[in-house]
Amino acid sequence: MKKMKKMKALPCFRRWTRTPYAVFNSLNIVVKIGVLGAAMLTASNQPVLSQAYQKTDNNSAVQLQEVQVNSDLPPTTQQLVKVVAVLTRKDIEQAAVQDLQGLLNYVQGIDLRTRGTDNVQADISLRGGTFDQTAVLLNGVNLTDPQTGHFDLDIPIDIHLIERIEILYGPGAWTAGSISFSGAIDIITRQVFPTSLFAHLSTGAHNYQQTDAYGFVNSGKWRIAAGINGTQSSGYAPNTDFRIFNAYSNIRYLTQHSGQWMMQLGAQSKDFGANSFYSPSFPDQYEQTRTLIASLQYKKQWQHWLLSANAYYRRHHDMFTLFRYPDQDTLLFIGPNYHLTDIFGASLQASYSWIAGTTTLAGDLRSEHIFSNALGNPLPHPVYDPYSGKDVFTRGALRQYASFSLKQVKNINKWTLGAGILGSGNNDFGFHVYAGGNVDYAFTQNITLGFWLHNSYRLPTFTDLYYTSPTQIGNAQLKPEEAFNTDVHLLWTPRNWTIRAAFFQRDGHRIIDWVRLPSETVWHSQNLTNVQSMGTELAIDYRPQLPWVKTIHVDYTYLDVTKSSSNYVSLYATDYLRNELRIRLVNPIWKSLEAAWQLSYHDRAGTYLDATTNQETPFNPYWLCDLKLMWERPGYQISAEADNLFNTTYFDYGNLPQPRRWIKVGLTVKI
Repeated sequence: MKKMKKMKALPCFRRWTRTPYAVFNSLNIVVKIGVLGAAMLTASNQPVLSQAYQKTDNNSAVQLQEVQVNSDLPPTTQQLVKVVAVLTRKDIEQAAVQDLQGLLNYVQGIDLRTRGTDNVQADISLRGGTFDQTAVLLNGVNLTDPQTGHFDLDIPIDIHLIERIEILYGPGAWTAGSISFSGAIDIITRQVFPTSLFAHLSTGAHNYQQTDAYGFVNSGKWRIAAGINGTQSSGYAPNTDFRIFNAYSNIRYLTQHSGQWMMQLGAQSKDFGANSFYSPSFPDQYEQTRTLIASLQYKKQWQHWLLSANAYYRRHHDMFTLFRYPDQDTLLFIGPNYHLTDIFGASLQASYSWIAGTTTLAGDLRSEHIFSNALGNPLPHPVYDPYSGKDVFTRGALRQYASFSLKQVKNINKWTLGAGILGSGNNDFGFHVYAGGNVDYAFTQNITLGFWLHNSYRLPTFTDLYYTSPTQIGNAQLKPEEAFNTDVHLLWTPRNWTIRAAFFQRDGHRIIDWVRLPSETVWHSQNLTNVQSMGTELAIDYRPQLPWVKTIHVDYTYLDVTKSSSNYVSLYATDYLRNELRIRLVNPIWKSLEAAWQLSYHDRAGTYLDATTNQETPFNPYWLCDLKLMWERPGYQISAEADNLFNTTYFDYGNLPQPRRWIKVGLTVKI
C-alpha cells in the first residue's frame, strides 16, 4: 500500500478584509474564508465564477475550486460608496414585472413616478431629490440625459440580462460625475453564466405582447451576453398605446496577464401615446424616442495596482407633439419639438494599495451637445435631422467639463476610514471643489455602524437653461445647484437575518426651480429655492428556512422635505413620497409552483390641480399588491403575474391615473 501524503494545512482567513490577499492574488492554493460578512456581499461588486464547492471539515468551511475576480469598481470606490439597496438576480426573477421601469418599484429609496407604464416613461428621485438629480449608470457608465431627467430610463436593456440593481450614495457616487446630486442608480448586467439560449413569450390584457430572445456564451476567455425584445400594447386608456424595441450586447474578453476588456452596444426605439403627459388640456400628446449607446472598458490588476479606463457614447433623439392627429388649425398653432443629444465621455482611474491604505486617483472628461428646434442658441442655418429626414434643427448648445478625484481608504483593526476630494471644471460654470469622507466601525462580525458626509452639485439641464413657451421661460444664467449630505447607518446580520437602518439629511442650496411671483402668470427657472430633506430607512430580510416560506422582506422609508423660495411660488411643489412601506414574501405552493408577493403602501405629500374641478387636490394614500406565480422545470418556466391585484385607482402624477389590474402570462424556454 502506498504511503498517503500528509495533507498540507489550508490557509484560513477568519474574516474578509480588504488586504491584497482578499482579492485572491494567490490562485495556486486553496483559500478558506472563515467569515464573509453580509456587508461585503452588499457592497462587493466582484462576481465569482465556478461556484462549485465541498465541505472540508466540521466547521463547514467552503473550498473554492476556481475563483476569478472581475471587479467593476476599484476597492477604494467600493469603500467610499454606500450601497444601501441591492436588488439581486433572484429578486428580479421573482418580481411581477417584465421591464426595467417596473423593476425599480421593488428597490427601497426610489420614488418612481410613472407617466407611461411598461418602460414607456417614468421619473426617478432619491431621498427627496428631483427627477433631474439622480445619475443613472449601466455597468458603471454614466448615461444620464443632459436634456431632461424624463429620458434617464431610456436604456436599451432586457430585464433578463440584468444581474442586480444598486443604489449608490456617498462620495463614491462621484464616479458618476457632477450629476450624482442625490445619488446614483447602477444597473449591473449578468456576468456569471453558462452557455445557453432562451426564448420568452408573454401576453396579457390590453393586447399586451412581449417577445424576447436572449443568450449567453462562456467560452475560454470570452463572455458574451446579448438579447433583443419587443413589447407592445393597445394601452389601458385612450392614447396610452406603445411599441418598444430593445437590442443589447455585452462582450467581455478576460485574460490573467493583459487584463479585462468589456464592450457594450445597445439600441432602443419607443413610440407611444402620451395621454396628458405634460398638460391635461392636450390629451392627444404623442412621442417617439430613439437611443444608441456604446462603451469600451478596460481593467487590469497586478500586485498592488488596479487600473481602469472607460470610453463611452450615447445618442438620444426625441420627437414630441401636443397633437397626435393634427388638423390644419393645430399645425398652424404649434408643430412637433425635435431634440438630438450626443454625449461623449472618457475616464481613467488608478488605485494603489500600500501601508497607508488604498489610494485612488481618477480623471473624467465629458462632452454634451444638443441640436433642437426649441432648446439652445440660434444656429446660423438649419441642420438636418437624420431621424425625421428634415432640416428641423434651428438651435444648439455644447458644454464640456472635466473632473478629477483623489480618494484614500484605510482599515485599522475594526475601523474603516475614507476621505476624498473632487474638483470639476466646466466651460460655462467654472471650477468647483468638493470633499467628503466616511467612518465605519465593526462592533462585532455581525454589527457595523457607519457615518459619511459630503457635498455635491448638479449642472442645469438644457431644458432648465433654454426652454421657452407661453407660460415658461428658461434662464441661461443659471448656476449649479449644491447640497451638503450626511448619513448614519447600521447593519446587523444575525443568523438568517439582515437588518439595515439609516438616518439621512441633505441641505440643498440654490436649487434650480421654476418659480413666479403671486401676481405673475409666467414661470421662470431660477436659483432661488433652498430645500432640506431628511428621513429614515429600515430594511429587514428574514430567511426562515421553512417549507412554506422562503424569504420575507420588509422595508419602510419616511421622508420630510421643506422648501423655501422666498416670496416666490414654486412650480415643483413638495409632492414627495412621505411614507412608503414594502412587504415581500416568497412561498412554495406545490412541487415546482412558487408564489412571490409584494404589498406596498404609498403616501405622497403635496397637492395637484384637478383638471375636472380646477381645485388643489391632495394625493390620496393607497395600497398596491403585485403577485407572480412561477412553475419552473428544467428547460422551461411558466409564469403568471397580476399587477395591481386589488384593482386600485391611484396617481403618481396628478390627472394621470395609472393602470388598474393587469394580468399577464408568460413562457420561457431554454433552446
